[in-house]
Amino acid sequence: MTTDETGSTKRWVYALSFFMAVIGLSRLIDLPANFTPIIAGAVFLPVISRGLYFSILPVMVLFVTDIVLGFHETMLYTYGAVFLIGLFAQTVQFSLGVKALSGVLIWHLVVNYGVYLHSAPTRSLVDVYVSAWPFDFRLLVSTLLFTSLFWLIKSFVERRLMTGYANR
Repeated sequence: MTTDETGSTKRWVYALSFFMAVIGLSRLIDLPANFTPIIAGAVFLPVISRGLYFSILPVMVLFVTDIVLGFHETMLYTYGAVFLIGLFAQTVQFSLGVKALSGVLIWHLVVNYGVYLHSAPTRSLVDVYVSAWPFDFRLLVSTLLFTSLFWLIKSFVERRLMTGYANR
């Protein structure tokens, strides 16, 4: 491996570690309900990593932080939605914004279906989906915000690295 490849690998590992730490730490601080970077991370990580197996990283962050926060009855739907979002983002050739919007839609459909299954027969599926809109709107705003923030950080770091190489 050349020195350039080693440096590139180190930068990639640092970038991946940074985004995973931000996502993990954000779950442990007191953010408003459904205001989280987890979907943004599932959408954005494919931008800085390659390979379908990286879709599992946000799920691993969820699991590790759930050890601290506690498990819940719909966690399999939550983990499944985040994994599907990562796979979707990894495999389709859409813009980052479309991937973020689609990620929230996948979340809304999968997680709230799990909520419905755990609340049936007292609530209809339509009632569950409609009552989730205010929460998922907050999730949409946070996903777009954090996706943009991640992209800006990535662009800034890349520009700084390119400037650093140009000055050598």
